[in-house]
Amino acid sequence: MDKETFAEVLREAGAARSKDGNFRLEGRQGATLLVGGDGTLLTIDRVRRLQLKAAFVVAESERGERFFVDLARIFALRIETAGEATGFRGGAPDAAG
Repeated sequence: MDKETFAEVLREAGAARSKDGNFRLEGRQGATLLVGGDGTLLTIDRVRRLQLKAAFVVAESERGERFFVDLARIFALRIETAGEATGFRGGAPDAAG
């Protein structure tokens, strides 16, 4: 997924953006990231804070777990608000993976 699409999905979901560039999902919002590459799939759920840094994303879960993910390996992002999902959005991971 490219940086612009990633940021657009977060903006459409109403994620608050702080001065330092972090996106924070408020209230009952949460994100799920699907990350793939090398034949594996990783699902990161209950994400409350996201930070875009050059070519990677720092995702922090509501449990305080932090994940550093190559932006090109994220192929879907879903935002849930009060139990209702907006649906996954994204594209295929880059072919080099």
